[in-house]
Amino acid sequence: MSMAKPLPLLFLDGGLSSLLEEEVGALHPKLWSSALLLTEEGCEAVISSHEAFVRAGADMIQTVSYQATVPGFVEHGQVSSTEALNLVQKSVALAQEGIRRAGCCSTHAFKCAQEPATAKQREDAESTQVEARTIQVVGSIGCYGAFLANGAEYRGDYQLSTSEFRTFYVDKIRALASAGCDVLAFETIPCLEEALAIVDIMATLHMAIPYWISFQCSTSTQLANGHDLRHAVAAVLNATTQAGHVKRLSSQLCTCTCQVAPCPTPTKTSTTPSISSPSSTHVAPRAHAYLTSCQLAAQEGATILGGCCRIFPDTLQDMIQANTQRN
Repeated sequence: MSMAKPLPLLFLDGGLSSLLEEEVGALHPKLWSSALLLTEEGCEAVISSHEAFVRAGADMIQTVSYQATVPGFVEHGQVSSTEALNLVQKSVALAQEGIRRAGCCSTHAFKCAQEPATAKQREDAESTQVEARTIQVVGSIGCYGAFLANGAEYRGDYQLSTSEFRTFYVDKIRALASAGCDVLAFETIPCLEEALAIVDIMATLHMAIPYWISFQCSTSTQLANGHDLRHAVAAVLNATTQAGHVKRLSSQLCTCTCQVAPCPTPTKTSTTPSISSPSSTHVAPRAHAYLTSCQLAAQEGATILGGCCRIFPDTLQDMIQANTQRN
């Protein structure tokens, strides 16, 4: 019997908001880094930060849309619903520009080169990809608790119906997908109910775009709301099968912890990617813990390594250099 070919090791970027906070100062208390989409100066800072992570070696970069929601922008950004969705889509364009400035090619640009276009568009895309790395753009989607901006993403102490979760998520999902994201990332999900609602939403939208779900954890074995992590991972993977979109999405559905802890799933022989994206305090002992955690996650079979809060480009680069031999 032939063995499945092991999945390649890819590197996700680090703490985009942490880097932006160092560059521009304190972020908006409700919109966080997504508020930078409202100004020209803010957009330039976002592009530069994306560029820094690509130059550090990231294969995938996340948009500055974690906290970008229609109701959030309408209330705190003083824009219309249509303008809010345009801002969500702008986050994808800024990521693509950061990739371009780093001398690399976004997957979207590569696809454009294969499709009917003007002679100038084909020439630009083809010349970019001759020697450039191709970088994937990940559409960042924060949990409902993050939208509340009261720390609920660290507790998971809210209850919504699947219909209410759908109202919260659907427009943003469609906006990011239509703007050219390669992958969608549902991030810091603190409770199983929300994760299962996301699987249901993606199934009913019938989108070909892959996605992953990352859990917010309070410990190495529990979600933020106290639910067992291993049970949550199993439940989400089972839900994708039951939803009937397993053939299209199961090989790209990922689960991860956003803390210094190894991936809880046995993935060494799995064809389902898994992610490890720990946080750090960016001081020597914790930076070392971050590097050690990523190495452990790689040994356990994680196929995408990256960082969360306070993982800056230099630390990410150190992690990538330490793990490139596995690739």
